Amino acid sequence: NTFGVKKDANTTDGIQANELDPDAGVSFTAKVDSERVTKAMKEMIEAFNEIIKFSNDKVGEKRERDYKPLTDEQRKEDQIKAWEEKAKKGTLFNSSELRSFTNSIRFIFSGSAEKMKELSDMGITISSNYEDHGKISFDEQKFKSALEENNEKVKELFTGQKTYVYDDKGNQVFDANGKPKMTEGGIMTQIKSTFDMYAKTSGAKKGVFVEKAGATESSA
Repeated sequence: NTFGVKKDANTTDGIQANELDPDAGVSFTAKVDSERVTKAMKEMIEAFNEIIKFSNDKVGEKRERDYKPLTDEQRKEDQIKAWEEKAKKGTLFNSSELRSFTNSIRFIFSGSAEKMKELSDMGITISSNYEDHGKISFDEQKFKSALEENNEKVKELFTGQKTYVYDDKGNQVFDANGKPKMTEGGIMTQIKSTFDMYAKTSGAKKGVFVEKAGATESSA
């Protein structure tokens, strides 16, 4: 809006008709861009579900024992790609690293009854079918409504940072190993920590999968 208000008549404070009143305020209206945020959340959850499915498929994929790796001579023949895809099946069967990864990401969207209710109220629910391995369902309209009603609550649930834990008397809490206890942080904070642990390509220590694959240099 514009600063000041145009007067339509003479006033006792000296402001003439059609002049701006310098003491008049200005009002603003603002709201969250729920369409854009909801679209981004939908895309993230779709990608998350694809990762869960891919990881669990690979963990349970058994080896095709009739297909051996091709020799250099055999690679000159036709159908090399199809043969090698068969030969690589089961490479990650029952991989302890991949099982650990799938377990870690599967429970990011779960937790306390309070957290589960908050997510449900935002249109995010986790399948109760064990075979879905934690697949997430997303109700766009409920999420959009939650954003518009209380976007700060949604923001904190997803992007809240880890903080140290203190007891009722204000004393810092430590675990059995003497390390300071910390909150788990928001969902996206947990996702980033998990993916860094397994797929980080920069820094002195790479992710578990990166090191397992034999990468020796940063890709960054």
